[in-house]
Amino acid sequence: MPDAKLGRLSGTEDDLTVEDYEAKLTDINQAEEFVDETGIDALAVCIGNIHGKYAPSGPNLRLDLLKELHALSSKKGVCLVLHGASGLSVELIKGCIERGVTKFYVNTEVRMAYMESLKSPKKDLVHVMAAAKDAMKAVVAEKMYLLVELTVGEVELGCEQGNYEELRFKQCDRKRQQFLRKKKTRSLCNFEKVDDDG
Repeated sequence: MPDAKLGRLSGTEDDLTVEDYEAKLTDINQAEEFVDETGIDALAVCIGNIHGKYAPSGPNLRLDLLKELHALSSKKGVCLVLHGASGLSVELIKGCIERGVTKFYVNTEVRMAYMESLKSPKKDLVHVMAAAKDAMKAVVAEKMYLLVELTVGEVELGCEQGNYEELRFKQCDRKRQQFLRKKKTRSLCNFEKVDDDG
């Protein structure tokens, strides 16, 4: 599901850099007008998140602003998205989920895993590419595990020998029912589109 970003993140993405002083948080009034005028399904918010690595002091997310944006998005039936989620702690990710974020971008961590894998010598280019892919898959699997754990319930993840496709859910019945209820009430936030024609 594509999203529309309102505000401006600092940091570097695709070799374009936005300095801290140029960054702009998402304005709640502008967000309401934007949602009404565009009819978007997903709004990417700027709450202190950045593209790239966070400073050694760590992220400084405005969860109070995210709470306001969540109230607005819930009223309008719009999902919230967070770019620049690489390097966020489990507690911050959980706080963002509790305040309505349903989609996270973690590109920096995936790219860092790729680049780090290139530092280990390999016999052939084929092995270099396979190692880089496995390093990226490990980061993606870790994030999938975390997000599912925080939103649905317990997860068992089979990652032995690069078998990342085995993402199995072990949910207690209460959490499963809770998830299904949320899924019904957030039809616009589903990541799968169902074809009515079969």
